[in-house]
Amino acid sequence: MKKLNSEFKTAFISEAGAALTNNDYFAFVEQDDYACYVIADGITDLAQSESAQKAVESVILHFQERPSLTRRALRACLESANRDLLQANGREVLKASVTVIVTDYEAVRYAVAGNTRFRLYRDGTLNTKSKDMSLSQDLVEKDEITPNVLSRHEERHNLYTYLGQEKDFRPHISGKLKLMDGDIAVLYTRGIWENLDEADIDDIFSETTDDPQEPLNNTEEMLLSKQPPNLDNYTMAAVFINKIFTDPNRDRRRKRIIKITIIVLIVLLIVSIIAYVLYSRHKDKVDEMNLRADSTIACIQDNNYIRAREEVKKALQQAENLKDKEKIQQLTNYLRLIESVITADDAYQNQKFDDAYQGYQTAQERSRYADKLGEAYINRRISNAEDNLTVADFINLGDKAMEQGDLGQAEVYYLRAKAFAAKIHAADGKVQAQTALDKLYDAKQKKKDEQEKKDKQRLTGDISDLITQGDTLSEYGDLDMAEQRYLAARSLAAVHYDADGKKEALAALDKLGQVRGKAAAAAQKEAEKHAAEYTTAAALVGQGDAAFANADYIGAAASYNAALSQYTALGDTAQSAILSGKLQNMAAKQQALDQQRADAAATQAQAGELYAQKEYTAAKQAYRQAQQLYLALGNQAKADEIKTILDRIDADAAIMSALPQ
Repeated sequence: MKKLNSEFKTAFISEAGAALTNNDYFAFVEQDDYACYVIADGITDLAQSESAQKAVESVILHFQERPSLTRRALRACLESANRDLLQANGREVLKASVTVIVTDYEAVRYAVAGNTRFRLYRDGTLNTKSKDMSLSQDLVEKDEITPNVLSRHEERHNLYTYLGQEKDFRPHISGKLKLMDGDIAVLYTRGIWENLDEADIDDIFSETTDDPQEPLNNTEEMLLSKQPPNLDNYTMAAVFINKIFTDPNRDRRRKRIIKITIIVLIVLLIVSIIAYVLYSRHKDKVDEMNLRADSTIACIQDNNYIRAREEVKKALQQAENLKDKEKIQQLTNYLRLIESVITADDAYQNQKFDDAYQGYQTAQERSRYADKLGEAYINRRISNAEDNLTVADFINLGDKAMEQGDLGQAEVYYLRAKAFAAKIHAADGKVQAQTALDKLYDAKQKKKDEQEKKDKQRLTGDISDLITQGDTLSEYGDLDMAEQRYLAARSLAAVHYDADGKKEALAALDKLGQVRGKAAAAAQKEAEKHAAEYTTAAALVGQGDAAFANADYIGAAASYNAALSQYTALGDTAQSAILSGKLQNMAAKQQALDQQRADAAATQAQAGELYAQKEYTAAKQAYRQAQQLYLALGNQAKADEIKTILDRIDADAAIMSALPQ
């Protein structure tokens, strides 16, 4: 019906030029509602090729199967034709440049694949033209060459799209162009545009009658008049659109469309109002959600994670109501971060630093998915947890050392823990370290008390043993040896400040004195019998006793030996035995005295080493023991020397206690 009520006149020329055969092809089909015009230029090195004919026939065939003016239908038509050329059986590979125009007698759409061309004239002037799909055309677009050079440029046949292309077949399809009465559509191949300027073609079609053959003949005449040396195949087709189709129902359809449009507009207005109200409500909810999300971020930045958790839960609930998946994911990441920090903070407050450290590590990992919020706070808390773990490690090492009985090493660890806690301002760690130190010092004091108790018991036993030995010797009449045991007991009690032991030893000595007095009286009687010999011997014994009492053991030995000689001469075996015992006692006494002197010197040397190591308490105790030994030996000069050293130790200890820990 459209074809009958429109006037489309078509004419064409197609010649081989200087070639033996013509490899160009043009054909068209006009149906009741649609028409299709196709021109093709074979791409081949052969003298004769069917590429152009196959391309045109394939395009028209597929168009007839599904005539349409839509872009999709035209693209499908060209793609089907491209497959046909690729699948064709023959001795050559079929390739062609093709230009197609499709019309519904009211509008037109053109498609190009290659370098065949299309031009549309209106009122004698050019209205629309196609562009080649070649490298030369790209250079024109980039202003690297001018358009008038295109027809002679060496890359004009270097095509990036053409029919018969195996990959990346992308033909150019124009938009729909509205036709008007008097329009002229022109299709032509490279044989035309390589030898005629576009201006010449435009001049020919600017002045013409309603006969399409006339401008074609004029074009051919001008082409041949130029006598190009290598004139290739040339083809040109002209479609004179003298009258387009006018729809008789257009006005009625327009009125109906207007009514429908008004109704649609009213419906759209109502829908728009509803949509606006819904959008406003939605926007308010979104704004509130974003406000709470911003509040969450602000609370995290202020390290207020409890409040941040409240805000993010409300924001997350709103995001779920809005079904905003992206926001739900973001807020979920925020909530996971906040929960991790709160859990870690709780563990930190409860002194569970291992759990806190792991919690902050988890929070640090989750911070990467939460815009790195709270990263500075988390890193600081990780550092704090590590510091407190260091304090705890020192305390644990101290506890293990205490369990193993190494109180000295335990004290070192506890002091390190206390010092490190003070350095990092960890009050709780400092308290724990001080508590551990107090426990350590209590254990030390307890151990010391137990040792002193054991020493006291051992000392009491030693003193008792010495007195018992003295009593036994006294019963057997060995008064000198008994005296030696009593003196040893007294000296031992004096050194260790054992008043009870000293009192017991003095009582034993008094008793020994009484026994010795009785023995002396008996000896006096015996001495009277022997007159001068006994008197002399007794005098010698007395001299020896006096020397012995004054610790003059050498003089005592001389007197005792002289007396022994006389008693031996008198045959007094008893006195001789007594004197022999005294001599033995004196020798033992001398040996004991030498040992006491050696002990005093060794104790003083030990005290000096402790003093050098700054162990002031132990050094003072050792010096006092050495001082008592010297006093027991009657060496007042040494005792005074040690007193001076003790004063110096007190001064050094005071200085050290005043220094900062």
